[in-house]
Amino acid sequence: MRLLGVTSLLLLACASAAKSQSATNDCSVQVRAETSVARLLYDPFAGVQERAALELRFTPRNKGCTAGIAIGSAGTSTQRGMSGPSGTLTYELQMRGTTVRNTVDQPTVSVLTNPNQSGETSELLNIIVPSAQFAKAGIYRDQVRLRLFHIVSGVPQQYGDDLLLSIEVDIPSRAQINLSGASSPVFGNLGGTGLDFGELSHGKEREAYIQVRATTAVMLTLSSENGSKLKHRAEIGSEALIPYSLKVDGQPVDLASGPKRIDRAPVGGLGADNYRMVARILETDGRLAGDYSDTITIVVEPK
Repeated sequence: MRLLGVTSLLLLACASAAKSQSATNDCSVQVRAETSVARLLYDPFAGVQERAALELRFTPRNKGCTAGIAIGSAGTSTQRGMSGPSGTLTYELQMRGTTVRNTVDQPTVSVLTNPNQSGETSELLNIIVPSAQFAKAGIYRDQVRLRLFHIVSGVPQQYGDDLLLSIEVDIPSRAQINLSGASSPVFGNLGGTGLDFGELSHGKEREAYIQVRATTAVMLTLSSENGSKLKHRAEIGSEALIPYSLKVDGQPVDLASGPKRIDRAPVGGLGADNYRMVARILETDGRLAGDYSDTITIVVEPK
């Protein structure tokens, strides 16, 4: 019986030693985010990248250790993408200035947790939307999956549950307008802000291009200061008015009775959609000599 008692003690001693070794290798960390949804506002026409930072907090359950981090989402291993009304908007994730590869199978960033410093370690996950991307107005979303690993003898071992986060980018309804003397895909190609007819004659025409770029369908509103008539700069009366007609994108626009609206759906993206505007002199007989002018105001609004 005494020998059995000794054997029993030896077995208990071995079990206790094994448990201690397991505790030594155990690395258990919890991760949480300050919010489950990170939101950004991105204007394709601003010409700058947009970024936001999401704070991640790591709490070791028993002791400090190094945790490997992997973050996977939609897209390829080198490029992440958010889905929205007009397809995909690319973005990237960074931690400590390093791009986090798009995978949940292998950690690409490590965090050293230390319970002796208030029990938590904080890291910033930076969300970056590069410039020079065009997308239609709306919300673009992606769900990312953050997974923690413990490196044991050079082999990553997953522990804990995955943390799911949503990333949303809001592209506002935006519209811009420019007047050009010629059709051009380059927005902002200023060809002048006026139409000079020179010496007036019946049927004489001049043209310009209304350049529009927008993230959504637009409404163009055109108005004439003198009701679609060129007005003598010094004289008054019917003999000091010269009527003209106007077409925009092939559509007659009569401004004699007030402003007119035209609906369009630009598709040029970061470039420009060109809408040809043609003004034609209707009558010059019996008009007074001198300089005539009118001012046409064109306003573009996103719908």
